[in-house]
Amino acid sequence: MSNFRQRAIRATPVLKRAGKQLLIHGLMLAPVGISGWAVKAVARKPLRLLIAFALEPLLKKVATRLASRLR
Repeated sequence: MSNFRQRAIRATPVLKRAGKQLLIHGLMLAPVGISGWAVKAVARKPLRLLIAFALEPLLKKVATRLASRLR
């Protein structure tokens, strides 16, 4: 077997584990970014506050479920 092939075989599990960790951390941080974007897009202040309080916990719950399935 070539030297490159041996290194690729050894690196595959490490890269898979690192990819899963990046995906899980991304899912945990995504609700904050999405809700922040939604708050910026709305002009009226009472509606912005409602979106800020309602949207982030909802998105966090969805992201937590997705992350738990990936673990």
